[in-house]
Amino acid sequence: MNKLHLDRVRLQNPYAHAEQIHREEVRQPLRRRPRPLSTSDRAVAAAVAQVHRQLWHRRREFWGDQVPADAVKLLNVGHALKLHGYQLSYVADVGQHAGRGNDLEVAGVIDRDRREVRISPTLPEAVQRFTAGHELAHAVLHPHAGGIHRDRPIEGSARSSDPQERAADRFSAFFLVPEKLLAARFLAVFHTEVFELNDLTRMALGPAAEPFQGKRVPRWILARTLAGLGRYNGEVFPPLATQFGVSISTMAIRLEELGFVAG
Repeated sequence: MNKLHLDRVRLQNPYAHAEQIHREEVRQPLRRRPRPLSTSDRAVAAAVAQVHRQLWHRRREFWGDQVPADAVKLLNVGHALKLHGYQLSYVADVGQHAGRGNDLEVAGVIDRDRREVRISPTLPEAVQRFTAGHELAHAVLHPHAGGIHRDRPIEGSARSSDPQERAADRFSAFFLVPEKLLAARFLAVFHTEVFELNDLTRMALGPAAEPFQGKRVPRWILARTLAGLGRYNGEVFPPLATQFGVSISTMAIRLEELGFVAG
């Protein structure tokens, strides 16, 4: 059985990659990680892996006999927060964040004393989801901190200078877009493990390739295009960013850093 056919057989089981999100595979993928994980990122990835395993093993507690067929829906931040003793709620007014000379809307609050995470529903869904993942990170990575912590709107593209905030951003990205699940979806829509821009793929991209004609395209620009693309080689599908419920910027970062885009 050739590799592509084997991958498609695996895709027939919607839970195959949820079960193996962090399990070693027999074969080595063709992808090369252009950005090796730092020591802090490895610690964050290990913490995310643990939460993923807990969600999978305790899925019946949350869904009973209605476990979602879409494995991405298993990555439920509210359920993960419950595993750590927190309640997730959506509140129209979660306050203001004092900035330099002005006040900014607060997107998320983790109240460690009341064991509650509050997210503003007024922001785009991708921002709500990433911010909730960020607050989950604080619950998992910084369990002994006290009081109330407020965060501005977070969608995953900005890099914080604060180590704890940076770790929380990475946790949210790792949690919401697991590598192996993304690999399965990427293969399903682009029929390759690594996307390389050439004559054939330009043709398959159709109108989306028009800005690339006769140019050397930076990897990050190609990653951003693929993250928000909903049509390829005549096939129509929800963009990868939509499938995972994250922003195009977040998905593009994951595609680039995980080596799905050649350049």
